[in-house]
Amino acid sequence: MNSLKLLKAYDSSSSSEETEEDQTDKLPLPEEIKQLYKEKCDEIVNTRHQGRKRSFPHVRGNWATHIGIPYPYKKTLDLINEVTNSFKGVPNTHEWNAMKDVHISLSRTVGIPYHVITPLSTSLKDTFRKFTCFEMFFTSSDLHFYVNDDKTRSFLGFKIITPPLVHLLSRMVKHVDDAMELYKLDKYYENPSFHLSIAWCLGNINDNPVASDEILSSFRKYWSDIEDEDSSFFSFTVPHIVFKSGCKMMTFALSNS
Repeated sequence: MNSLKLLKAYDSSSSSEETEEDQTDKLPLPEEIKQLYKEKCDEIVNTRHQGRKRSFPHVRGNWATHIGIPYPYKKTLDLINEVTNSFKGVPNTHEWNAMKDVHISLSRTVGIPYHVITPLSTSLKDTFRKFTCFEMFFTSSDLHFYVNDDKTRSFLGFKIITPPLVHLLSRMVKHVDDAMELYKLDKYYENPSFHLSIAWCLGNINDNPVASDEILSSFRKYWSDIEDEDSSFFSFTVPHIVFKSGCKMMTFALSNS
């Protein structure tokens, strides 16, 4: 029996008059119908997230939470336009996408219970108030590829290599790690490579080292030309830290003095 007939049969059985209190339960939904809708659902989810996969298991009641330094909102649209243009001169081996949320991570993305959001965010807000605003900067030659833990996504990002900045970011991460540890949450990487991701693609870009080097060279050439024309893309003031948890977003201001 095809799916349509199965669905009609189920509907017919479920719409019969129920005159007895101890009426037999409705027929279970046929497996063929369940599979039909599961495949459709999976297709919708896959399209919505562009093939990306969750980096940690979903737990009901937990909120995906992340702490980071945002790229200035007023400059983000222009940056995204340049990132999109940069794809045109790159070997067509991967489907690249511009990052919409451009930032430098100070934590992993972790799932936290709702009741932890307030005490954790309050603790971090007090901590970051002790840091002063500072200038972030990088160059086109600092472009590198990064791959996530499960090798399902690759990123193009500007690595932060200036020692004073690396030291400052490491101090920030130490405070975030200490706060995370209080709630038995995952700490950041032991020896993090701080970077500002601007683009991503599915898969492990390093599976083919020769192609990877060629693609990276193309990106560096494009951004070197941009740096010569408009160096403002490569530096910005950091006035606050962003804490995102599910649909909530909070900013923690840094001190001005």
